[in-house]
Amino acid sequence: MRTFAFGLIVLAGGAAAALDRPVAAVAVKVKGAAFLDGKPLKEQTFVHAGSVIETRAGGCAALAFVTGAEVRFNESSEGWVESGANVTLKTGQLWAKVLHGKAGLKIQGPHAAVKLG
Repeated sequence: MRTFAFGLIVLAGGAAAALDRPVAAVAVKVKGAAFLDGKPLKEQTFVHAGSVIETRAGGCAALAFVTGAEVRFNESSEGWVESGANVTLKTGQLWAKVLHGKAGLKIQGPHAAVKLG
């Protein structure tokens, strides 16, 4: 009984904020200084809608979206993930790849917007 109660406390305290936002992607490659919502980003971490991705000099982060699109935040970039495969880039560079025709990816930047798939 103690183990079960402890599990509920950890779930309620540690994951409550993430439970109300859908998973949009997973980090598939992380190099150097990359952050998710201000905390160090690690490979195989779920990225939820509304999450902020930041990379610093020498860092990059590749995300695979549940729709089948892949996006890489290159070094010194910042942006956030919205629901589905929608990404807003505040500063820096993105590299994008649509893995199949129905993947759908929308990227909004400070000077342009792109929709793929």
